[in-house]
Amino acid sequence: MIIDKFIVHMLDINLDKPMLADFIGKDYSDVDKFLKKLITKCQKHDETMRAKWKYAEEFIQDCCKNIFEDENNFTNASKQIAAHYYDLMKNNNILEPVTLVICQYTVNATQNIAIMRLENKKTYSTTVDLIEDKFNINIIENKKTISTTLKQCALIHEDNLMPLYDLVILDKESSEESIFKDFLKAEIIRDDTYKTRVFIDIAQMYIDVGFEKMDKKEAAIRTLECMLDTTSNMDINKFIDLSGIDRAIKVTLEKYDIYDSFNIDKKVVEKEFKVRSIKTDTGFVIKNKLGMKL
Repeated sequence: MIIDKFIVHMLDINLDKPMLADFIGKDYSDVDKFLKKLITKCQKHDETMRAKWKYAEEFIQDCCKNIFEDENNFTNASKQIAAHYYDLMKNNNILEPVTLVICQYTVNATQNIAIMRLENKKTYSTTVDLIEDKFNINIIENKKTISTTLKQCALIHEDNLMPLYDLVILDKESSEESIFKDFLKAEIIRDDTYKTRVFIDIAQMYIDVGFEKMDKKEAAIRTLECMLDTTSNMDINKFIDLSGIDRAIKVTLEKYDIYDSFNIDKKVVEKEFKVRSIKTDTGFVIKNKLGMKL
């Protein structure tokens, strides 16, 4: 991966207008490593989803296309992207300031664009004063800094490079609060990877809240693990019958286009159950690896 160029925009609706940079960022080795780390984190994150543009021509899609066609468009196109995000922040009354990093990078001779919203982090320091031979020590808040925590990220590749998807999206905001989908105008591809992740999350939620007795909860978890580990296709009705889970789970799953069955993505299963945790009714957390008996 080669970081070709990047730019940083500061968005705060408490100000009259967004702070849009007119110059690309300086190429320091530590910043280069930082950006590569963020992009890699998005690529490998368990919650990253593949997506396709909703319509043939969309605003963010057009801005990226302009950059791909001529790298000299990078600064102006990035400002348009950031201004669009700022408008959505105002419309949705998002008060928390946003640091938006837009990066153009190359992987295997192909061009890509990363749009990354970073988390603003409060830091504190101490002040020490000597007053009449006595120490006066206080804690003060520093200016906000950015952290390596990605709140939202979209990795967009050149047109027709990957026919199955146009971009990958990581959105760690709750669905009720997030403006990222409206910002990108892209739809998550509900493939086997997506369905496996969603099913595991929903099944674990139903197990956690649906069984009062710990032995019933453990038995349901073992059933979930066994079916995910030993079968290639998840039969929802069979899982409900074997686990004793509430049949209302089917209604919840159908909201995510998961009906009677789906093909299991084994890589997702391996990641999800590499180390799993169960919270007991006494408040203790039991951690266990896939295949181990409690």
